[in-house]
Amino acid sequence: MASGRIFVVDDEVIISQDITVTLKKLGYDVVGSASTGQDAIDKVLELKPDVILMDIQLIGDIDGIEAASEIHNYYDIPVIFVSSYSDEQLLKRAKVTGPFGYILKPFDDRSLYASIEMTLFKHGMEKKLKENSERYAMASSAGGIGIWDWDIESGDVFIDTNLKRMAGYNDDEIENSMSALYSLISVEDTIYFKSELQKAIGQCMSNFEITHKLKHKDGTVLSMLARGKVYCGKKGKPTRVMCADMDISRLTAIEKTLKKTVIKEIKQKEFFKAMFEKNIAGIIITEINGRITNSNKTFQKMLGYKAGDIAGRFVYDLTHPDDIETAKNFFNEILVGNRNHFTMEARYLRKTGGYCWGQITVSLIYGVESSPANLLYIVEDIQRKKDLEEQFQKKTREINLILDSIPACIWVLDSAGLIVNANRYAVENSGAMMDELRSTPFSEVFADIESSEIFDLIESGKPQTNLTLGRVMPSGETKHFQMDAIPYTDSGNGISGVVMYAYPVTETAQSVEGNTTTTT
Repeated sequence: MASGRIFVVDDEVIISQDITVTLKKLGYDVVGSASTGQDAIDKVLELKPDVILMDIQLIGDIDGIEAASEIHNYYDIPVIFVSSYSDEQLLKRAKVTGPFGYILKPFDDRSLYASIEMTLFKHGMEKKLKENSERYAMASSAGGIGIWDWDIESGDVFIDTNLKRMAGYNDDEIENSMSALYSLISVEDTIYFKSELQKAIGQCMSNFEITHKLKHKDGTVLSMLARGKVYCGKKGKPTRVMCADMDISRLTAIEKTLKKTVIKEIKQKEFFKAMFEKNIAGIIITEINGRITNSNKTFQKMLGYKAGDIAGRFVYDLTHPDDIETAKNFFNEILVGNRNHFTMEARYLRKTGGYCWGQITVSLIYGVESSPANLLYIVEDIQRKKDLEEQFQKKTREINLILDSIPACIWVLDSAGLIVNANRYAVENSGAMMDELRSTPFSEVFADIESSEIFDLIESGKPQTNLTLGRVMPSGETKHFQMDAIPYTDSGNGISGVVMYAYPVTETAQSVEGNTTTTT
């Protein structure tokens, strides 16, 4: 049985009543009706419907398109236009308001039901995606992280607002291109950055790090740590690079200050003590073998220890077992001279049980005759950041559960036509694993559709129904699917990609459906 609150706007009483009866028969709750555009605008806030069925031709000074535009500006309520007309000029006006559907009169119950259900599904998906996007943006902003994404095959580049703001620019002041990204990097680091990035791409590195300086609009520079991943398609060909750029200026400043303080320890003992004890970051000094010789109160508070509980213990005694091996590998690189510092995220064991997350930067402290004497740990508490990441992952899992609960094959494509997600029905009916399908062009999975058609579909922003596509299964047989394609938008109403809603069909059903036409 269908469910949803519907608001009917039509100036013909008989038609309005007929639609109302049909909707109730289909199981929907008709929360009210209006006969003029102004009346519809006035009632929306009070009624709070899930969907508005809006007749375009209405009596009065405001027609259905103008009313929908006004509603769209203030309320997040999807509108389906109902009209007896389909001329080009009318459609152009209607498209500007961002409708979720367009039904021509006369229509049957099935068409009305399909339009409303697809609208409810699409609007629900967009709302979930928007909520997750906003949460992730908040987490990135709180953690001083900027994101950039490079589609190597298409050449498309996305630089998020956070990274631009970190450099002192508004979103529209920096274009989305690699040349614009390189222009934000300090001149002395540009060649190094490009070289390290190309090396990561050439080796299809699943994880890479590049330290560099970011030029601020006011002339200052920020110390940054770029952490990214190169995605590779078939035969190991690089297809995409995604990177998170983190502001580590504070840690770098702390590290430099502490190094100078240690070197001048005899002359500036009191200054060092103040910097050490009152620092907002946790600090540990160890011998080369990892035995702790000193720690500040910030670090002690993070773990719930007193100074006497920590001194003399090995740092690995306080480190989560799952992070010890990675840390040891970095230490070995320092000891053999391959690097003089490293940064990683690690978990530290609390005295009362459990653990807390810290981002650690470890550097060598040199003693007499410039020989390595100690290790300096700067530990920044990132538990809040990890909690936000966990919330984001939880919401992602919730979306996947929602997708898996839908008794149809759901494929989610990005703006490049690549598969970014699919529910279990889609995976089971594809004859492949999700890891094999992710980041694969949809046109490679379904040979009946060209990649150019996917781009046309995304750019048009129009839903497509009754698409029949075939997939050659690993066994050699061809399985056919009946599909509807629903574009989805980002927070700025730009087309972000397409949701493919599909059912496997038999050969008999396919031959019957082959006589149907594609509608938009």
